Amino acid sequence: MPSLTDYPMDADDLQALHDWGDAVESGDRAAARAAIRRLKVDPITLKGLKVVMGADYIREWGLNTELADKEYGPGWLDRDI
Repeated sequence: MPSLTDYPMDADDLQALHDWGDAVESGDRAAARAAIRRLKVDPITLKGLKVVMGADYIREWGLNTELADKEYGPGWLDRDI
């Protein structure tokens, strides 16, 4: 089973988190949402969000599913994994 350390953050992810924090601190919800969409979310977190909040939550937020798509295969949001 993969762990969080299997998906280290790169410079783009760190910048997205920094931008998100700045946006949250300043109360700019649109900028916060744009920054979080740039973050490559690890598959484990997305799988948990899917279980707790549902696939539509991930879609509505526009979260980056690139790593989960590689880990679980295309269409993983629409099937049990």
